Amino acid sequence: MQVVRSASIPRNQVRLALVSLRFGLATGSWLAPRWTGRLFGLEPDINPVSPYLARLFGARAAWLGTELLLAESDEARRELIRRHMAIDVADLAATLLGWQQGYLNRRGVLLTGLGAVTAIGLALGASGAPPDR
Repeated sequence: MQVVRSASIPRNQVRLALVSLRFGLATGSWLAPRWTGRLFGLEPDINPVSPYLARLFGARAAWLGTELLLAESDEARRELIRRHMAIDVADLAATLLGWQQGYLNRRGVLLTGLGAVTAIGLALGASGAPPDR
């Protein structure tokens, strides 16, 4: 019988990864919206409003990261992460709708979906109950 072992990642490191994801997306969306759009397969060259929408997304991502940094307690931070997860689930739903309705290409579906799933996974890891003392 094979024993499966798992490594435990400290919750603070998971939170840092989540905040980094938020600010990384915000920075790319604000400073290089067309490049970020291309990276995610969103074809910004054929959609002139794309940089505007990217910057809206970036502002939202920056706010989500900022809220986590400004939280006054671990419990408040965990509650914010759980609330923010609803936004990540909505992002995943938007990706699936884009795929189903045919306006997201394969790369767009893969990368936007992966981003949403990554954020959801990090949120699940970072929002758990505090460890027993």
